[in-house]
Amino acid sequence: MTDQIINTIPTNPARNISSNNRGDTTIDDDVVVIQFNEKYKIICGIPGPDKTYYLIDRSFSIAGTNETTARAVLATFLLGTDIKKINIDTPAGSTAIIAVVKYTMTLNPHKIILITDGQENCYDGVLDILENGEMKSIEYSCKDKLAAVHLANWLDTLKNVKLCVLGIGKAAYPLVEVLSTRSNTITTGYLEAKSTLSEVLSVVKVLKSERRRDTRYTAGLVLPYTTVDDAKEEYDGMGKEEQKQLNDLISNIRYHDGVTIACKADLKSVMTDAMTLVTSSIPLTYNQKIYLNTAILFYANECQNEPKQARILTGKYNGVLVAPEGWIDWKKNINQFIHILSKNTLGLFEKKKSSNFPTYVCKVSNSIVKALYEDSTFCLTSGFNVLSQPKSRKRKSRSMQIPLSKSNDETNNDQNNVTTTMNNTTVPLPEKKCKQI
Repeated sequence: MTDQIINTIPTNPARNISSNNRGDTTIDDDVVVIQFNEKYKIICGIPGPDKTYYLIDRSFSIAGTNETTARAVLATFLLGTDIKKINIDTPAGSTAIIAVVKYTMTLNPHKIILITDGQENCYDGVLDILENGEMKSIEYSCKDKLAAVHLANWLDTLKNVKLCVLGIGKAAYPLVEVLSTRSNTITTGYLEAKSTLSEVLSVVKVLKSERRRDTRYTAGLVLPYTTVDDAKEEYDGMGKEEQKQLNDLISNIRYHDGVTIACKADLKSVMTDAMTLVTSSIPLTYNQKIYLNTAILFYANECQNEPKQARILTGKYNGVLVAPEGWIDWKKNINQFIHILSKNTLGLFEKKKSSNFPTYVCKVSNSIVKALYEDSTFCLTSGFNVLSQPKSRKRKSRSMQIPLSKSNDETNNDQNNVTTTMNNTTVPLPEKKCKQI
């Protein structure tokens, strides 16, 4: 396939700013966002000269963890613009990088930012490339072992435009590695498929500033910091308001039918929807909902890296949590909550086969789980850091009674000295008025 890519750009692009009926997409006069697989379509902005064009991959391979990172990358690039919401079509199809870049070049862009998780796998035909300082024509094949080199040589021929390429996942690494050695008009970055928001920030911040630095491999290829603490500083260094804006923007940049959880807001929305299903048959009080949220996030942390049986929460002898006095259906509520959150449409847990007991593994980054756990409006948190407690092999000593830390009146700030027992030690709970259920 050469240039015979279906052009889905409308005659009047301004009428394509909204993507179907999933809400209006906001625009910025200097920004245009184009989604692409083997086709391409403007999903945000009005094309024109001297603008910044973001080319976001929506091929089939982007679905899953790559999709999560891609949303965070695009949101971080767009932070500070007027754009508040973008809807991207369902991941499907192949990756036609050459076709979408050729089209974008006809619009006289000031800058092109290409976000992709793979290689060109649509184009076969004649391609003019720059090799060893000389222009030459080659017969390009996406199956060629040197396809990444030839594609980089072609991108290096683009004139009067700044080019930034950010690769996500192993399939994209060969291209960005080769591009990192090319002209100073090209900046490149790389992120693993399952990157944290701090790692995304550490890369995008450098790419936005157009500085080239050697962080791990080749000069010119921007990579995350090698230590967690250094990367974490990028996010912690942001103000609370800016952090909120970034998380909101990530939550509002979505692939249609996407099921990944990319930020705290995503996870909170998923759990809130699941809670609605739990309470549809058996109404729960505000206190009980808060308790369930805490239990679920604790379990999500416990089964982060390996499958764990759900009975670690409710087992008669080895359960971690004991329900407040008088809550008859709490075990049933927790099991129902976990079951709902394991469905593909929600995507927090993945159920594993087990001969005796339901077993799950968490599919969401631990940094997102902890971020929501620290939200005092959603969980029991202050003074009760279940997530940071050491694991214990002792059955009886792990059980704990957790008084609920919030009353139905959220504005009640009366303080009570409430405690709970964990591993034979007394741990103070949040100093707020508690209500027994």
